Amino acid sequence: MTQIYNEMIRDLLNPGSGYLDLREDQKGVQVAGLSEHSAANTDQVSELLRHLHYSSVIINKPSVLSYWS
Repeated sequence: MTQIYNEMIRDLLNPGSGYLDLREDQKGVQVAGLSEHSAANTDQVSELLRHLHYSSVIINKPSVLSYWS
């Protein structure tokens, strides 16, 4: 899951990765270094969302999550 703010890209599931870059290759445009996670059911998705790193820009966590509902 990514955050794009002021043209800077961050991986919200791996905050230690710093800012990420866009790369273009044969597959198209991709975010270099973006972590990938698989989930087989909604419980696994909920667990991933519990580990999201929120930027100081996002003040109200519940209202942000409502966009993903």
